[in-house]
This record gives sequence, structure tokens and C-alpha cells, in this order.
Amino acid sequence: MGEAGDSQCTEIMPFFCYAVTAKKQTVRIKIQSNQDLNDPAVNEDILEKIRQKLADNGMEEDVMMKWNVKADGLVFHKEKRN
Repeated sequence: MGEAGDSQCTEIMPFFCYAVTAKKQTVRIKIQSNQDLNDPAVNEDILEKIRQKLADNGMEEDVMMKWNVKADGLVFHKEKRN
């Protein structure tokens, strides 16, 4: 166990010949809108617009994006003004 052995190139062993690379990046955005930004349909529309903008600028298509949902269940919070 724990040793590699010889194998035919025709054998399918997907666990052998690929590498998983993952990078996590958090981006904060500020949005001005009269809509309810925590409405799931609005959230998905915003993500789709971001995906499209990234694709238009050469970003790979296999990028996964999701909202960072806070403990209160919301994605967006109103900015407190002084």
C-alpha cells in the first residue's frame, strides 16, 4: 500500500491524472438600489451580472460564486451613516 505501480494508458483512473486547484477570494461590493437586495431572485440576478462581466473580461467559465450569508440570514446590510 502507498506505492504506485505500472498501469496501461488505456485504463481509466480519474483519481490518478488530475490536480485540483482551488482559490477562494472574497469581494465586497456596495450597491445603491431601491430593490430588496436580500430577495433571492435579486441576489441571483446580481450574481449573474457579475458572472457575465467576468466572462466578458476573460474569466474562466468554471468559477463558482456564492453570497456570504451572515448569521442573521442576510447577504446585504444597509450602510450606517454618521
